[in-house]
Amino acid sequence: MNIRRLMHAMFFSVLLFSSCTFPQLPPPDPSATAVPERTFEEWRQIAQQPAYNDLLHSAEEHADAIVYYQGRVAEALKVQEGYQLRVYISRVEEGVWEHDVLVRHSDASTEVSRGDSISFVGRVNGTVTYRSVDGRRITIPDISAYSLLSHSNES
Repeated sequence: MNIRRLMHAMFFSVLLFSSCTFPQLPPPDPSATAVPERTFEEWRQIAQQPAYNDLLHSAEEHADAIVYYQGRVAEALKVQEGYQLRVYISRVEEGVWEHDVLVRHSDASTEVSRGDSISFVGRVNGTVTYRSVDGRRITIPDISAYSLLSHSNES
């Protein structure tokens, strides 16, 4: 693991597990349409899978899009409304992942831990920005998971 990735991981750990957290999603709008009940496979069938750079740099074009990704959980924080996860979604080689996203998952009954391999389908909220320990602003895509499967510590 290179120094930059290590510093990034250390900062994100501090960010997630300190009083400094990602902004919370706004409360649900009672007039908004409810999320339809679908199986994971039904969600996956209708989801897009934009390239990471498109998702990151053209967030406004992908806002509210339904997306599907598989990835490795880098950080998992259990919150009152479920989990906030930092997930790497691009596998470089065996055991090496990059390109992280924030995944907000409201089903606390699904156990998710650091190192788990997951598959998820969700709605793109846009991006979220935080400051690294060296003061850099880091922006990553923000996704609310509609359905998530944990494959527990697979490569």
